[in-house]
Amino acid sequence: MKAPRRPRPARLVLVALLALAGSAFAGQRAARLVVDAKIEGQDRLVKGPLGETSSGTLSETFRLTAILQSDGKLENSNRNEGRMAAASGPSGGAASRQAADARHREIREALAACKGEVQCVGRVSNRYFGGGAPAAARAGEGSGEPRFLAYRGSQDCGADLHVRVQDAREGVLEDLGVSVPFTEKTTADHRASAGDKLQLCGGLNDLVLDTRAKTIFVTLGDPPVTGQVVREQRTPPFHTDRSASLRLQKDAMAWIRQQLQGAPRQGTARAAVPVTHEPRHSGSRTGTVNVELSWKFEDL
Repeated sequence: MKAPRRPRPARLVLVALLALAGSAFAGQRAARLVVDAKIEGQDRLVKGPLGETSSGTLSETFRLTAILQSDGKLENSNRNEGRMAAASGPSGGAASRQAADARHREIREALAACKGEVQCVGRVSNRYFGGGAPAAARAGEGSGEPRFLAYRGSQDCGADLHVRVQDAREGVLEDLGVSVPFTEKTTADHRASAGDKLQLCGGLNDLVLDTRAKTIFVTLGDPPVTGQVVREQRTPPFHTDRSASLRLQKDAMAWIRQQLQGAPRQGTARAAVPVTHEPRHSGSRTGTVNVELSWKFEDL
């Protein structure tokens, strides 16, 4: 009768190490996310809507903080892998970027609806990638050791947001063959309301920490901002002063989202980002925004 095969020492060591790795992250965990950004720049629009030709300057800052929770269970797949691919985007013209953005949004929504369910992710992969499963789906099939830790914002995640905006625009409208000079100033000193905080907490769901690479993947939407828009027109005399929902400069925000995919737990980055023009609008827009970004994700 053959003696029972003894487990190989190397295999025992590997099992022990994986068990230790799992126990190191077991149990509820909390961490604070802090994101600071400064956006400054200028742009010029030629022959835009209503025949607008104008020049603008902008100065925008925001600081976001939130406390996120994890159940401490390591996962095989990075549920934000699709967002990282979307953030890297193609480098074609404005029209191709617009189409790619729409496709990426559709993919992100489909993946989010799967809620990490592997078979669902596989179906999304087959639909959008012709059967070639993306890295996230392949990881979800159980290849490799668990290494991803998902954090979520509870209903009250202690989120806070402070946004300042000082944008100005000056130019002329020529849609009726008559030059009509105008000026427009957009300002905000916005602190998150109770409703804003709930929106921020929900929007920060599924931050992922890669425990092996010590990198984070952050889902960051458009911060909710309310500000004031003052517009003056000389001929005929026209003046408006209204409260409005504002969006921070879109090219700067796209760059910021890209930096927060696969980022170290703490870091800084800066870049001069080209201003792009919306294909659905007439005319052409050129310019540059200088973006400074810092972030940290620290255990509590």
